[in-house]
Amino acid sequence: RAHVVEGLLRALDDIDRVVELIRSSRTPDSAHRKLRSEFSLTERQADAILAMRLAQLTGLERRRLRDELEELRRAIGELRVLVEDDAARRKALSDDLGELISAYADPRRTEILDGEGDFPLPSGTASEAMVLLLSRRGYVKAQPARGGGLAGAEAMAAREGDYVHEAFLCRGTDRLLVVTARGHAHELEISDLPAGTRSSRGRRLRDFIDLAEGDEIAAVLPMESYDEDRFLLIVTRDGQVKRTPLSEYANIRAGGIIATGLGRRDEVFRAMLTDGTLEVVLATAFGQAIRFREEEMRPMGRPARGVRGIELATGDMVVSALAPRRDGDLLVATARGYGKRLPLTELRLQGRAGKGGSILPDRATVGELVALLEVRPDDLVMWETEAGERIPASAEAARRRRRAGASLRLVEVPPPDVVMAVHPLRSASGVPAHPSGEVGDVEPGEKGGDSAGGRRAEPENQTELKFLDG
Repeated sequence: RAHVVEGLLRALDDIDRVVELIRSSRTPDSAHRKLRSEFSLTERQADAILAMRLAQLTGLERRRLRDELEELRRAIGELRVLVEDDAARRKALSDDLGELISAYADPRRTEILDGEGDFPLPSGTASEAMVLLLSRRGYVKAQPARGGGLAGAEAMAAREGDYVHEAFLCRGTDRLLVVTARGHAHELEISDLPAGTRSSRGRRLRDFIDLAEGDEIAAVLPMESYDEDRFLLIVTRDGQVKRTPLSEYANIRAGGIIATGLGRRDEVFRAMLTDGTLEVVLATAFGQAIRFREEEMRPMGRPARGVRGIELATGDMVVSALAPRRDGDLLVATARGYGKRLPLTELRLQGRAGKGGSILPDRATVGELVALLEVRPDDLVMWETEAGERIPASAEAARRRRRAGASLRLVEVPPPDVVMAVHPLRSASGVPAHPSGEVGDVEPGEKGGDSAGGRRAEPENQTELKFLDG
């Protein structure tokens, strides 16, 4: 621009000669050549002179052009300093940033997260009551509780070898605390899960968390808040037990945090929420069971390995861990399809770290213990075999026996197939259900909900959900 303005001022200084050259030319190209030759102009300067309007020939326009040229030369000098002087560039950058801070220095509203990968945007209404369905094979989906939140259970069961075995009533603002077999804890917002429909089959839960290679999900616990007076109780395969204040899990990083320390070749078997006043029952594959008070375990930090819950024989391992109701029955289920119902009172309350008592005196005949479940007579349970068979059976079929009583065959398992898992076919929450299987107009916490999340079933006034295969 300074170059063009210099040409315009040169033409205005001898405007009469410029006009004479233009009037004597037959074509614009001829005038262009004469101007460049007469005044030693460049092509751009000659173009600008030929494009001038008559109004620009006034003395006021001449003064304006001179002022513009002076300002341009000053700016050019400053820009050359910035190009050539590093200190000047840094000062200019600092001054610009200072102006931005003065103009936009409001608090940051963007959350900066550690880690890499996709961060899905929340979906659905955050405060809406949701039913979370979790399948046996680790698929999950969240549906609105109003208008039939449980009707989608059949769609999840349509996947071969899968069925819904847990359901939780929660809100979109709640979170899922996921504990893995290797002792890590991950957190997932309920609202981050894709909105499910009655016909959708859900997605794998492990796709939403940063699970290490070879690690598996051991427990999934819906959380409303991380209260200091609540605890996370962790049980390992080697019989170690530990309870940690729930508040220590309040700030979980994107890649997870340590949930518990583990011994060599040990792994987390189960994790559950407690209030510090419950009783704990552990059972082993060799048919030993122990019952002790939770308060015998002092609260420990997350990295601690815990204390001995039950003393194991060589080759034995924990296969069940529960905090039962005082008036409930326990279903003993074995690898060959045998079982019995055991009153909780048959297990003597004792100190932790003992060997416990035998609840399977006929182990050589009926096979090793697969599960010890808390049941009611009208409950249904799903027996899963190593060959992939799934057999639903009533808990009432198991007769009530004493601890030393013999087990009866409950399901047919032809050799060499064996039972590998037994699960209750009911919700882990107190979600009221209509006979149609749909959830009515209920809100989380209306039916004795758990204040720390999870809303596990409580005795007497809870209606439990039962899911049948397909």
